[in-house]
Parts: sequence; structure tokens; C-alpha cells
Amino acid sequence: MGSVDRATPSPMTAAPTPVVIISIAVVLLALIAAFVGRPFVTSWRAREAKIGANEQELGRLSHVLASTSVVSREISEQESSFALQTTRVLRAKSRTLAASALQSMVQDMADASHVTVTRLDVANVAGGADLPLTLSANGDIFGLTDLLKQFGSGRYVVEVDKLQVQVNSALLGAPDVLQMTLSLRAPVIVE
Repeated sequence: MGSVDRATPSPMTAAPTPVVIISIAVVLLALIAAFVGRPFVTSWRAREAKIGANEQELGRLSHVLASTSVVSREISEQESSFALQTTRVLRAKSRTLAASALQSMVQDMADASHVTVTRLDVANVAGGADLPLTLSANGDIFGLTDLLKQFGSGRYVVEVDKLQVQVNSALLGAPDVLQMTLSLRAPVIVE
């Protein structure tokens, strides 16, 4: 009764069974996957997404770079065709220089049309793309007609905003002389 069977191991010193070993291995693999594998996969996916976005951006920029020569050529062709046209936008280094060039041009047009200029003011307004101009002159109907034609076909674009014509009462002996006031504006590009 008191004999102990030495063939059966005691529960404290028993060797682990294969089920316990497999369970421990599975838990260790799950821990390794959770703490090492998942961050690695997440960073790998983020890196791949970034590489894909960079490849798309590179493709877009390569397309832009390839089309730059075509766009530059088209711009040059358009500038050449504009330069050949008789009517152009006035370009100057400053608005003051543009106002001076515009004033000289309008004075030359009036002289060529046999219209006597009594007042010619170019308002050098600080902002805006246009320079306003006021012209007061005396002349006959043919001079006025010729002046308006010159505005339409001049070296620079000049738009007539307002035209006021009246018979000059000071010159009663010359009924064909008109007093005219024109409000003009010219588009200007300051370079």
C-alpha cells in the first residue's frame, strides 16, 4: 500500500506534451506576427503607395516637360503673327512711358487728319490695364472721319468710349468747323 510506482511520472516533473508545445509555438508566432510582421507590412504598403504616387507625378511632369517645346513654339508663332499685325497693344517699361507714347501717337494722328488739337490729356491712373485719354479738337467732318479711321487702324489699339461733336460757336464765319471731344482708352502692357 505504501509503495509508490516509479514508472509513472509525477505531474510536476512531467515533460510537455506535443499539444502544449504546438500551442506555445502558435502563440509565439502570433505575437511575432502582431508585433513585428504587422508594422512591417503597414510600412511596406505605405512605401508602395508613396512610390506609386511619385511614379504618377513623374509621369505627369514628364508629359508637361515633353509638351513644353510644343507650347513654346505655339507661343512664338502667335507672338510673331501679332507682331506682323498693324494694330497692337501698347507695351512700355512704365505707365508714364506708355502715356507719353500714346499722347505722341494721337497727336500725330490728329495732325495727319488736319484736326487742330486744343487739349490732349492722358490720365496716368495707377491701376488698370487701360490708359484713359481725353482729346478736344477743332476740325471739319472729314477730319473727324479720318481721325476715327486712324484710331481703328493705328499702330496701337485705341478705343473710343465717348464722342461729343458740336458746331463751334466762336467761329461763326466757318460753319463747317466742329468742336469735338473724345474720351478714349488704350490697353497697355507694362513690362
